[in-house]
Amino acid sequence: MGLTLRQAEVLKAFRLLQRETGRPPTIRELCRKLGLASTRTVHDHLEALEGQGKLVRRRGARGSQAFSSAEAR
Repeated sequence: MGLTLRQAEVLKAFRLLQRETGRPPTIRELCRKLGLASTRTVHDHLEALEGQGKLVRRRGARGSQAFSSAEAR
């Protein structure tokens, strides 16, 4: 299944922010970049992208989660 237009926008913003900062962006950073108020919306898009193999989630300290671009691996 292909990406929706919004998922493609989220993935593009994710990759851009990751290149700019050298680390995976936070959900709030993605919200600001995309002009969205709801962190849940971004979270849902990230989970969908993970399900399609476009992003990989890694568990971090204190249960925090980071996503990284599957292409960066």
